[in-house]
Amino acid sequence: MTPTRLETIQDAPRVDDDALQQLVARGVAGCRARDAHQVRDVFIQLAGALNFDYEDAARRLFAIYEDCIRAARHRRFEEPLRILEYLHAAWTPVPAAVPRRPS
Repeated sequence: MTPTRLETIQDAPRVDDDALQQLVARGVAGCRARDAHQVRDVFIQLAGALNFDYEDAARRLFAIYEDCIRAARHRRFEEPLRILEYLHAAWTPVPAAVPRRPS
């Protein structure tokens, strides 16, 4: 029996945060350049980086990523760009808080 696409990526290697940020930046650039192949490649890698220990969330993200792959295939880049910009904002580190001086 041939495994489904979801089963194929469930055992994919994990990707570190820096690599994910670079991947997302590459996807944003691909959307802006209207490069369907690059955008598709980025979403395939993002799907491969999902952590299926959190199955419900991973399945939902997988469905979103599949929709973005389809959109890019049809040269519709608005939704994939919106998703990638959201991911970029979510993964951007928050600067360390400045210590407060005692009063």
